[in-house]
Amino acid sequence: MKVHNKEDISTNRKIRHLFVRVFNSDHKTYVRLIGELGNPRIIIDEENMVLGYMKNGKYCLTNDNKEIVLEIRLLDNADDYDADDIDDIITTYKYKKIWKIRFSDSPLYLYNWNYFNSNKTAKNGYPIFSKYNPKIFYNKEYAETNAEKLSRYGYKVTVE
Repeated sequence: MKVHNKEDISTNRKIRHLFVRVFNSDHKTYVRLIGELGNPRIIIDEENMVLGYMKNGKYCLTNDNKEIVLEIRLLDNADDYDADDIDDIITTYKYKKIWKIRFSDSPLYLYNWNYFNSNKTAKNGYPIFSKYNPKIFYNKEYAETNAEKLSRYGYKVTVE
């Protein structure tokens, strides 16, 4: 079990506060943090990922070429940043498309795999489906590979 230090937890909270404030100002956007606690990936509306990373106490928003377009100091109060400016920058530099696997004709998505032993081989895993917080794939081909595996097990799924 991974132990998280106080700094990672604090960083995660600051990122969450900032992006929830920016994107939820219209109460139509859903923000979710996934991945490493101290350097999370920011998922918007379960469809796109903000391009960026943590570095020296700053969240660096990047463009497709990984050039920094805005550095947000997390030591500052999130209210010091104009939500519209951050939203404009992220919209201008786009998001990275993410992929999910949906159980056909259902609101359920692949959430994860449950392994009944530590071997973690495909034949030992059971898929877990959930309506919320689906498993995120950054690569469409990898999502399609997982969908094919599920199809071989008899599940009717689609990649979205």
